[in-house]
This record gives sequence, structure tokens and C-alpha cells, in this order.
Amino acid sequence: MEMKRASRTANVPANATKVSGPCDRGYYCDEGSTIANRSKCAEDQFCAEGTTQPLACPADRALTCSSSESTSCADGSACLYDRCTGLNATVYCDDDKFQFELCASFFSARFRNEGDVGCPKDSGCATFHKLSKSVDRLYTLNRIDTIVEIFAMFVALLALFPCFDPNAIKLMNYLNLYVLMVVDLIIQAAVLTVAYEQDFENVAESIVVAGCWDFSYAFVTVDGLVNDISFIQVLGWFEFFLGIGSAVSARYEIGKGEEDRIPGILFLSIVMLLLEAAISVVDFFIFTIGAKEDFDDLTESVFAEAGVVDKFSSCVKFDRA
Repeated sequence: MEMKRASRTANVPANATKVSGPCDRGYYCDEGSTIANRSKCAEDQFCAEGTTQPLACPADRALTCSSSESTSCADGSACLYDRCTGLNATVYCDDDKFQFELCASFFSARFRNEGDVGCPKDSGCATFHKLSKSVDRLYTLNRIDTIVEIFAMFVALLALFPCFDPNAIKLMNYLNLYVLMVVDLIIQAAVLTVAYEQDFENVAESIVVAGCWDFSYAFVTVDGLVNDISFIQVLGWFEFFLGIGSAVSARYEIGKGEEDRIPGILFLSIVMLLLEAAISVVDFFIFTIGAKEDFDDLTESVFAEAGVVDKFSSCVKFDRA
């Protein structure tokens, strides 16, 4: 369907005002981008920034509802910002700088799962939903991993004290080697899998390009999120290999008599365990928490931004999901 340009009247409308600079989005001006009388777009029109003529919106534009009265939509989907969300938005006005399809799918993902009405597979909503789950999984896994590694370090240090019964020391060593270290390696493998399963960098870039947030804010926050994920990946490999080294060296020494032990091997195992625990603490408290906070900030921002631009969304064409 092609858009029809709305006719302009010769008379200046009563709501026209004097402005300077580019004509704001939602208005049309005589000169488009100079000092001129500006007129507000009608409800069924769309005006990009700097436009001289409004565009008539298509007949099948966004279905309206009442958010304040919790009006239910005909398709049973939720009513958010006075628009039914159970439809898959496609931008009809090409000169609209706010990509409604991408941005709206992001905030609507907070209310529905992949495969629900309005959130079909391979859509922006589904992508955002997967991204959100990945960030939550990274946070949970790294938090558990940090607790396990601190506990393993504590047990390893206790086993060095000669005041404990030899059987108790042996029990602590075996607890560390066959339980805690194994659990730690499994969690680290899971962290690396989750960190690499989503293409954070490309998705983040598409978020910035879409203009879902103020560009400068979005760039800083999204850039921070991508950097945090990169550090989580790098530190995850360090932790994984240190965990293997610590487990192998400990296994080599544990169970041997004093006369058979190689000086320094057990000490090396403990040092690697301490390093792994230290890296895990930094990984969780700086980069993992930072990534989650950045992602939550972006989620809240796009949710608020979607409400701001909704008054212009009457010129958005919707197709069934």
C-alpha cells in the first residue's frame, strides 16, 4: 500500500506557531527547516522532522485501546501505551528515525515469551528475550561459581593446618578435589557457553542503530554491556584453565605419603585456586553485575522511550504475527 500525501490548506491553521530551526517531528512547516509557521500533524497523519507536508497514515495503522482502563484487545493481547501489542509492527513511514518494530519488540518482550502472540520466533522480541535470559543466566552462574570457589579456597587453606586430624584433612582434600573443583569446572563451562551463545555485539549494534534510546546514552551503555560481556568471556577462560591446573596438580599430590610428594606441587595447586577465586570475585562483582545493570538500564530506557514516541505511532502499519 502506498502512502498518500495529505493535501495542505492555503490558510494557516489556528494551532500554527512561530518556531526557528528544523521543524519538529509531529509538525510540518512551510520551509521544512527554516523559520516558519509550523502546524501540528493531525491524528491520522505522520510528520517526520523537517517535513513540509504531512503524510496520510494507512488505514490499517496501529489498533488503539485504553491502557488506563485496561481495555482488552480483540486478539486477546495486552494493551500497552494505548496500542495493542498482539500484532507484529512494521515501520510504514521510512523517514521515521525511531524504528518502532525493533524498539517496541524489545519492551514488549518483558511481558511475553518467545512464541506468544506478538512475539514470534526470529522476531526482535524473541531476540531480546533470549538476550535477557542469557544475561540473567550469566549473573546466576557467576554468582554460584564465586561462592563455590571461595568455599573451595577456604577448605584448601584449612587442610594445610596440621592441628586437624589426618582423616579430617584427607576428607577436606577429597571434598575439594572430587566435588568442589568438579562443580566449579562444570559451572565455568556453562558460563562460557552462555557468554558465547548470543551475538551480544551485533545485537547491541542494532539497538544503537535503531535509535531506541538517546544515541549518546545508548552508545555509552550498550558499549559498556558489550565490554562487560567480553571481559566475562576472557576471565571465564582464565578461570577454566586455572581450575583444570589446580585440579590436576592437587590430584597428583593428594593421597601420596610425605616422602613421595614433590615440593611445591601442592603449593602451586593452592596458588592457582586462590588466583581463580580472586578472578571469580572480580568477574562477578565488577563485570557480571555491571553487565546486568547496563542491560536493565537499557530495558527500562526503551520501555520509557516507547511511551514517549507512542503519540507518533499512529502511522505504523501492523501485520499479524
